[in-house]
Amino acid sequence: HSDGTNSISTMSADDFGKFMITAEGSGSKFTIDGECTPEGIVIMNAPGAMTTASGEDGGSTVSTITSDGVSLPKDIGQGSQWAQTITVTTDAGSSVIETNYTAIGFENITVPAGDFYALKVEQSGYVTVFGQKVEMHGFTWYAEGVCVVKSAWDGAPAVELTMYDIPD
Repeated sequence: HSDGTNSISTMSADDFGKFMITAEGSGSKFTIDGECTPEGIVIMNAPGAMTTASGEDGGSTVSTITSDGVSLPKDIGQGSQWAQTITVTTDAGSSVIETNYTAIGFENITVPAGDFYALKVEQSGYVTVFGQKVEMHGFTWYAEGVCVVKSAWDGAPAVELTMYDIPD
């Protein structure tokens, strides 16, 4: 977080491959639905999938209308490219999130949780809201067996993993 505080992220899954990621910290809570499919991991995976945010200033809910593509494919390597397009609705209306992904390559990365050999993935695309297309661009680093260890979006502070615990 930009203010130096930590949030705790947890992932809970059912027996059918559906999961929810929850991040809580400094008076706020964020959740996102997803699913493990034969093609890979898909966040906001199906009509009705929810993303929620709540905090001192109130809250919001984003609900998926349609989803096409994957967030992270099952088989991924340097040079892999894929895409995901999600149409969502909120209290303020509907939006379209178009994301293109490119696996840049593996690199050693150090974050507060330790040293990782991670796959750097570039994400670029657009969010269309109120008829306006807003460009987005950033990078995410994925370490095998841990998942995201760092993310950095243009115009936003980087987020780094500080510690993790993966139950047996």
